[in-house]
Amino acid sequence: ENTPIQPEGNTQKLQELDKVFIEIKGSNFTGTIGDIDIDVLNTEFINFRRKIQGAKAFADYGFGDVLVSGAVQRGKFTINTFNGIDGTQGPYRLLGRENETDLVVLSGTEKVFLDGIQMTRGEQDDYVIDYGIGTITFTINRLITAASRIIVEFEYTDRKYSRTILTGSNTTKFFDKRLNFYAHYIGENDDPDKTIDFSLSAEDKQILAEAGDDRFKAVKSGVVYVGIDSATGIGRGLYVKSDTVINKESITFYQYLPNDSNSLYQVIFSFVGQGNGNYTQQTLQQYNFVGLQQGNYDTVIFIPLPNSYQVADIGINYESSPRREFTFDIESAFSMLDANKLSSNDDNNNTGVALNGRISLRRDRFKFLGMNLHSLELNIRQKLVNKAFVPLERYNPVEFYREYNIQDAEVLTEDLKEASLNFSPTGYINLKGLFGQLKRGTVFNSLRAVGDIIMRNDTLNLPDLL
Repeated sequence: ENTPIQPEGNTQKLQELDKVFIEIKGSNFTGTIGDIDIDVLNTEFINFRRKIQGAKAFADYGFGDVLVSGAVQRGKFTINTFNGIDGTQGPYRLLGRENETDLVVLSGTEKVFLDGIQMTRGEQDDYVIDYGIGTITFTINRLITAASRIIVEFEYTDRKYSRTILTGSNTTKFFDKRLNFYAHYIGENDDPDKTIDFSLSAEDKQILAEAGDDRFKAVKSGVVYVGIDSATGIGRGLYVKSDTVINKESITFYQYLPNDSNSLYQVIFSFVGQGNGNYTQQTLQQYNFVGLQQGNYDTVIFIPLPNSYQVADIGINYESSPRREFTFDIESAFSMLDANKLSSNDDNNNTGVALNGRISLRRDRFKFLGMNLHSLELNIRQKLVNKAFVPLERYNPVEFYREYNIQDAEVLTEDLKEASLNFSPTGYINLKGLFGQLKRGTVFNSLRAVGDIIMRNDTLNLPDLL
């Protein structure tokens, strides 16, 4: 628990040396205690995978099943999206939700996408990852350029608050399993009274109470006066306090001068994002003042925000027959995120909702106007996602924003309508078409059309894409 062992991320398969559990199995029941994996998949808004430490129970009662679990969560989930650098295969550093750089990636939790294609871990494959320091390096099989679109999804541990997680899942089937009802619940909760690698003072809690959901308000000064060593006459710190004038305004900054008689301050710097700080990092200990809002580090300490998150998902799925000639799905999800449990500020936007509906028609080997046709499939769906809805993980396809030409990352209410047709007049020709419309708020409207013609040659047994 105190010294977790992480395997090296340079092979396709991992041997997780620290995974220990006890499992009890029956004819229709399974119970597990220890290091467990939780998967809640195959819904529109909840595709959930976690590595946790606790207990889970699964029961199959013939016409349905139920899964419950409770545990201490080992990590947090996040997504990094960035472009490559010409001629640089890596290492590329991974960042946490709040741009944390000091993190440990949980082994085997990562999914890496390059230009929309999922990569395979391994020195002989596409990439290797250092779980201990959170970096990823691509092999020569995948040459990286400035145009390379890289997306990395992973879990990491930041050792801030003890976090518990509760999950529940149920599926009930009716009418020979043609009508399915499902419901899922997931709750994650930080305990502000159980910190791990730091402590919260009364002053820290007051800062958090006034900060609301804004992490840039949940900060305290990173400057500590340590004085001078009377025996040597040298300051105990590494930084000298200096003053300058910028735009007729007096500015105080700190200059790295170790072993100087005026080095009376020890300073902690935090990454605040480009254009938000006054310093840049030169070495592990040295930070240089570069001007107001010209750097990416500043003399602040971020106080971690304890948060809680809940999401519930219910849905109905119907299939007219085993051949799936007519199917429909209706799904609704509700999320509640309290980004700062110690503050009542900014709590008016914690709840969000999402809806999804889909109808599908399919026919195989049928006659139309006297012609024998091979197959026809028509899908129509609409998805509404309120801007306050917060998903557990990515629910759209990895290239979704690129496909609809979304240039900004602003969170807006989304309305997606799509219709697709897959038609094969014979077994040798396949026609595919898709038309979609995406509205984001009142300022964005995108139309998308895709068409494919595939001709198959049984002699060559190869598809030729036109």
